[in-house]
Amino acid sequence: MKTVIIADDNLLIAESIKNYIELLNYKVIKICRNNKEIILEMEKNIPDIIFLDISMESETDGIETCKEIKKLYKSVFVIFLTGYPIETLKGELKNIKYDGFLEKPVSFDTLKKTLRSLMV
Repeated sequence: MKTVIIADDNLLIAESIKNYIELLNYKVIKICRNNKEIILEMEKNIPDIIFLDISMESETDGIETCKEIKKLYKSVFVIFLTGYPIETLKGELKNIKYDGFLEKPVSFDTLKKTLRSLMV
């Protein structure tokens, strides 16, 4: 079974995404509220996929966290989550390696299509 970490400081959104993911037969190993929790969890459990909020309330935003994850764990898929349209972030994301982008609120069908596109 493929494993997932959800990183979002909005617990309601994180739980909603967790429910969708579990319906698609993925295992959510942790919901993290900031970048420090993500890195600590990844020292114990390396997931197949991370759903990563771009603007969490922490010292490091999701973009910087993604850079760190991709540097240390190249095989982990990173899907950005954000309330901002991708057009407003294209400049910031231009030189970043990431595997997908979902605008909030995330629908079940959109999540399903994104996971299928990764073929995991």
